[in-house]
Amino acid sequence: MRKLVSGKMKEIDLLCYGAPEFYDGYIRAMNEVEGRSDTFLASMNSFVNNLFAIFSTSFVIFTIDPAFLAIALIPLFVSFFIGKAQGKARFAYRMETQANEREEAYIRRIFYSKEYAEEMRTTGVARVLIRHFCDIMEGFQRIVRKHGIRMAFYEYLDYMLMDVVVYLGGIVLAIYKAVVTRTVAVSGALVVANTISSVSWSIRSFSDILVEFQEHAMYIGTFMEFLAYEPQQGDAAGESAAFLLPC
Repeated sequence: MRKLVSGKMKEIDLLCYGAPEFYDGYIRAMNEVEGRSDTFLASMNSFVNNLFAIFSTSFVIFTIDPAFLAIALIPLFVSFFIGKAQGKARFAYRMETQANEREEAYIRRIFYSKEYAEEMRTTGVARVLIRHFCDIMEGFQRIVRKHGIRMAFYEYLDYMLMDVVVYLGGIVLAIYKAVVTRTVAVSGALVVANTISSVSWSIRSFSDILVEFQEHAMYIGTFMEFLAYEPQQGDAAGESAAFLLPC
C-alpha cells in the first residue's frame, strides 16, 4: 500500500503541492496506510471471536428463558445507531485535527533539528514559532469543544445502556421470574445474573466492530480517492481537464 501511495505521488502535478486540501489528503493516505491495515485485521479477528462467544453463551441463557436473550440483544440494536453517529463524530474529529498535528510536528522538528539551531538563537524566529504553536494548541481546543461533548455523550449513553438497562434489567427480571412467577428456578436465575452481563458485552463488542468497519470504510474511501487522482492535462496558463480528486 505504501508502494501504491509512493507510485501515485510520482504522477502528482507540482501545482498540487501548494494546495492544502490536496496535501491533507496525501497526508491522510500516508498516515492511515499501515495503522488502518493493522486495525482492520484486528477488527476481523475480534469479529470472529465475538461471534463464537455470542453463540456459545447466549445458548445457555436461551435454554433458561428466551426473554433474557431479548434483553441481552438490546445493545445490538441501540448501539448500532449510537455507534454509527459516534463513528462519524470520531472521523470528523480526526479529519480536523490532522492539519494541526502536521503543523505541530513541523514546529517541533525545527526546534529539535541541529540545522536550525543557529537561526533559532540569532533571529527572532523562535518567538514567531512559539506564538504559532500556541495558536495551534488553541485550534486543538476549539476542535475538542466542537466534537468532544457529542463524542462523550454517545460514549456515556452506550455505557449507561449496558450497566443500567441490560445488567440491572436482567437481574430484576431473573428475580421476578424466580420469586414471583416461579417460572425460572433459582439456580437458573443465578446463571442468568452471572452470564447476562458477559453476553451483553459480547454483543456490544460485536456491534462496536460493525461500527469500526464503517469507520474503516470512511478512511479507505479517502485512500481510494487519493489513488484515483488523474494528472492534469491543462496548458501552462492553468487550463486543466477534470479529474477525480481535484487539487
